[in-house]
Amino acid sequence: MTDSYPKMTIDEIEIWLASEVTKTYLQSLTFYKEQLAEARASGAFVGDTHDKTIERLYRNLGAEQAVSDFLSPIDLMNNYNLVRRSIDEE
Repeated sequence: MTDSYPKMTIDEIEIWLASEVTKTYLQSLTFYKEQLAEARASGAFVGDTHDKTIERLYRNLGAEQAVSDFLSPIDLMNNYNLVRRSIDEE
């Protein structure tokens, strides 16, 4: 059985991380993560019912976890077995 997603080497990931576009993307994620934390601190997620408040808080925390994962691309790719250890591994 073959993997449905191509794997990348660490060198390829590091080249991707060195790209200005990637750096800008990761900076925008950092800014978004800060906004999520500020929204929680200010109580901006509070809804008119308990259920809406919990739903908004849950979404906020889920988004923050996703952003945290994306801010560590090598770890994320390792977790999903998307890193090719050697050229022979294709």
